[in-house]
Amino acid sequence: MKKVLLVLTTVTLLMATVGFAREMEFHVDSQELTQSSIRYDGDCVIGSQDFDGYQGYYSDWWAAGDAYAILVDYANEDCICELGIKVEAIHMFIHANQFCSFTVRAELVEAVDYLGSYIPGGPLAYSDIMTFDSFPGEGNYDLEVPITTSCIDINRPLFLVFRYMPQSMGSFVGIPVDNTPTAEYGFCDWGIGWHDTVVQHGWVGDFYVWADVNCCDDPITNEMNSWGAIKQLFN
Repeated sequence: MKKVLLVLTTVTLLMATVGFAREMEFHVDSQELTQSSIRYDGDCVIGSQDFDGYQGYYSDWWAAGDAYAILVDYANEDCICELGIKVEAIHMFIHANQFCSFTVRAELVEAVDYLGSYIPGGPLAYSDIMTFDSFPGEGNYDLEVPITTSCIDINRPLFLVFRYMPQSMGSFVGIPVDNTPTAEYGFCDWGIGWHDTVVQHGWVGDFYVWADVNCCDDPITNEMNSWGAIKQLFN
């Protein structure tokens, strides 16, 4: 994704307020992020992928049941597809260790326009549930989950979601971030509504959720949620 300057807004997006803040501690990390050598090789990559900008990770934040969403607006992506895309796999970088076991699901959800800002909406596609464990030691790991989607119009904004199921386990888990915080881009939901990690919690960078995609030429049309459906997302 092409990064833009951070502009803080006062839009609450019908979310819970910062009063529901979580504990977190930022750790500067000098190691490089390395994607898995065994991964899906698509036509291009979309999402949060500024791997060279990695600066560290947040500890004490992650919990089982978390979902992490990254906005994809094709106008800001470096991708060669001209009409549509099919998402083949969704990734997330996580700082883990040998005591972690993550049961996860990848999701594609609508981007709902509310008061001029996009928020995660209704589901478009789910992956099968997968479990990642047997990590050899502490470090940053690229978790890749295959997913099958229809051909999506490149003019249709959407969110890539990486969800940790409640049976996930881990201690000293960290969320790696880059060095360019972007407003209204990355969201986390731990059961009380979607929170903008930069605007509402002051994160110093964006977390990493990205997708491998293939080009396609028969995209489906966009059907935005009704107002009633939008309200239900935050009940």
